[in-house]
Amino acid sequence: MNSMVLTGIGGEYELSKALREKMVLLMDGTIYVNENYKNDIDVLNKITFFCNINDETGDLLTTRDKIKYTIPEVIRGFYEEDSANAFSDGASQMQREIINLIQIAHQKNASDIHIELNASSTFIMFRILGDLVLYKTLTYDSGNLMCTTLYNTMTTTSGTNFNSRVQQDANIQEAFLPKELSGIRVATGPTQGENYFIVLRLLPKGANSTLEDIGYSKFQLKYIRDFKAVRNGGIVIFSGPTGSGKSTSLQAMNKETLKEYKGRINLLSIEDPVEYPIVVEDVVEGKKVFYSARQIAVPSTQDKELRKQYFNNAVVAAMRQDPDVIMIGEIRDPITAEAAITASITGHPVASTVHASNAIMIIDRLITIGANRKLLLAPGTLSGLISQQLVPILCPKCKKSLISNLPDLEKNNKALVTRLLQAFDNDLTNIFIRGKGCNYYDSQTKQSCIYGHIDRTVVAEIVVPDEMFLQYLRQDDLFNASKYWLEEQKGVTMMCHGLAKVKSGLIDPRALEAKLKLITPQKNLDRCLNDY
Repeated sequence: MNSMVLTGIGGEYELSKALREKMVLLMDGTIYVNENYKNDIDVLNKITFFCNINDETGDLLTTRDKIKYTIPEVIRGFYEEDSANAFSDGASQMQREIINLIQIAHQKNASDIHIELNASSTFIMFRILGDLVLYKTLTYDSGNLMCTTLYNTMTTTSGTNFNSRVQQDANIQEAFLPKELSGIRVATGPTQGENYFIVLRLLPKGANSTLEDIGYSKFQLKYIRDFKAVRNGGIVIFSGPTGSGKSTSLQAMNKETLKEYKGRINLLSIEDPVEYPIVVEDVVEGKKVFYSARQIAVPSTQDKELRKQYFNNAVVAAMRQDPDVIMIGEIRDPITAEAAITASITGHPVASTVHASNAIMIIDRLITIGANRKLLLAPGTLSGLISQQLVPILCPKCKKSLISNLPDLEKNNKALVTRLLQAFDNDLTNIFIRGKGCNYYDSQTKQSCIYGHIDRTVVAEIVVPDEMFLQYLRQDDLFNASKYWLEEQKGVTMMCHGLAKVKSGLIDPRALEAKLKLITPQKNLDRCLNDY
């Protein structure tokens, strides 16, 4: 491969993924170093190594006077260009078709690509604003070739072949990523007969949503900002199913922290894999500056013992790097649960995510995963529990008034109308339902109408686990813990937050029920309504 980058994938002096975030060596001997890692021991060792190598002519490959310190984006740019060249030089026709499919999906604002092989056909679907939309149909053989090529030649799995009869996980190699994406997760699994599926989760680089953009209410924003202001330990956890935006929310909170402290804190993340670069742009004295987190990537492996070793090594390394805040990408096993609790009780603020159905059940989920119950429920271990879902936002141009369409709605879904009348005390004004779609486009936000929707917004609930709340949980009294949260702390459920957005004309009540459960009257609804 003819490239000006010597340390890229397949390069003469290929670096690990973690080191590629920190430095790059060019063919002319220039070494660019991420300014956040000037004193990093791995970087210093690698520089010494390069400075002692002779090139083909006998001259030194590089010298220390060729070191330049720069922002992370410059280093990333060299590797992106190198990857693009590698792809254009060596990709097969099927690989090109897969890359083209990914680019089209991203252009259509898809969050996922589903490739489903069923009987004699292959169905390719995009998930757009929460809905699965059929994009293309292929023959079974064409789909099988696509999936096999993708897994065997384009992912990070080393020495593992695609097996359609077992579940497999992987990540797309950097060399095949479009420049707009920071990563693509791959998940496969068998279905009935000889059929199977592959799902690609697209992780865009430009995930720059702020906490305000995401859709939290004013008092929810205050809670989250109070959580991140704590500097003496405590875990903040975002929960929800896959596609609920919890990683985006976690990233937004971390970016706000970096910007607030002007980069004067060491925000360190431990991720498997690294989903998004945590970099925030600011302007100081008229000059553009960037603040970034120090992100540690834990090597992916299906071996549980090896994974435990990798993660323990990452945690030990993190503690030695004098972190102010620690982010753990996801708590999903006893290893990650123990790491989060250990960091918290030793005085480090921790932020993470977990799969749980609601905020109170986060604790039960952590205990089921393997967290130490006594330590988890000790005062100060937990700072905040946040659970959320994403619901499509109605197009402002083609959405339809519920009252104007009440006869049709009562004919097709009378029970829903009854539930809405009960929830809103017989007042259905300013409630809208989804239109058929139109040509709406906002040049400022780049939002366009897609089947009656323009974007998605969060519906969330937040629990502040104070001593009384924790005491109920220590007694396994979930009923009174929930009652205390709703009555004494004036807690707002996801359904309550969603109903406030229904009453503001932002979301369709049917979309809310599709994400949560059937609408019922909610306590503290006025608390959310006052935010709109």
